[in-house]
Amino acid sequence: MAASTSHSVLCSAALASGLLSQQQIDDAVASLAASMAASGGAAAPMTDEALGQRMVELGYLNRWQVEQLKEGRTKFNLGPYRIVNAIGQGGMGHVFKAEHKLLGRIEAIKVLPKAKSTPEAVAAFQREIRAQAQLDHPNLVRVSYADFEGDTYFFVTEYV
Repeated sequence: MAASTSHSVLCSAALASGLLSQQQIDDAVASLAASMAASGGAAAPMTDEALGQRMVELGYLNRWQVEQLKEGRTKFNLGPYRIVNAIGQGGMGHVFKAEHKLLGRIEAIKVLPKAKSTPEAVAAFQREIRAQAQLDHPNLVRVSYADFEGDTYFFVTEYV
């Protein structure tokens, strides 16, 4: 089964990212092939879209991860966190749902995009981190961690 997926951007990226094992990819391919054969579509080519949908159905990936992998993205880690899903974006950055690798805790990570990482934007982002870290109220999320990896600045808050 691996030979039929060697040209697949989704499968190559999923394997390179560590999100899926070769066995999971092979299982998804076999499951989709069996489904296509049962419905008489065995002659149709297996697309990344169909394979991605099968991986979601099997619970291996979520829709956001599939879309990122189809674009060839392979980095889903930031510091000690594994990026799980996109939550949203604002004027200053993107917010992701992430899991701390060791603690297993789900948290939110706000990331300053590399495209906006001018010295002025980095300084403003650092001010935002410090300002939010000073806040302590039951109705506000708390900052639990902040760091940078290479030229990517981020901070972590409670996920609500």
